[in-house]
Amino acid sequence: MATVVGSATVTVAVANAAILLALTKSRLVARGQRQNRLGLPEFAEAVAWRSRTDAELGEAIDGAADLAVGLKPALTSVASRMQSGVSASSAVAALPRTDPEVALLSAAIELAYGTRIETERIFTDAAQSLRQRRLRRHDIASQAAQGRASATAMFVLPWIAVGVDLAISGASNVWSDPGLRLLMMVALNLSLLGALWSLALVSKVEALR
Repeated sequence: MATVVGSATVTVAVANAAILLALTKSRLVARGQRQNRLGLPEFAEAVAWRSRTDAELGEAIDGAADLAVGLKPALTSVASRMQSGVSASSAVAALPRTDPEVALLSAAIELAYGTRIETERIFTDAAQSLRQRRLRRHDIASQAAQGRASATAMFVLPWIAVGVDLAISGASNVWSDPGLRLLMMVALNLSLLGALWSLALVSKVEALR
């Protein structure tokens, strides 16, 4: 029995490590996306406003780039490419378009650069869409925070229960029995597995923002 339980403990521990690695990677990607999205609605509004003065699109983007904190270097590059006369698709190549919101902004830039008309309307619409997506992200973040709290409780509470039991009955009664000790470790590892799995699901939901 000890061998079976020990193998189960190792299996659960490996699963925990795999989920934790995937979760860490997901959190890093999400952090990068949040950085890229900073100030995008304000940037789009500024480009729309600057277009009213008949500024060239490249000049408007360069002048408003400070508002898009995470994308400033990329947007400065876009403006420079535009001013050198490259194609629309080449101009926006520096933008990380795997992020839906950056892709939306990129599409607005391509459309305005390709048609060279109605720049104000295009970027005003883009700013409105980006603000709506920001509000939706806030709603999802609130719900995700509740899920994350539940997942944390799922992991922490069993350890608290074990700690209380050990304090009352004494560690010698539990840890002296190898079978009971292994069963306890499996149970605690399973609680960690459940918590990590829940956190992974929460991260997937957050990625849809």
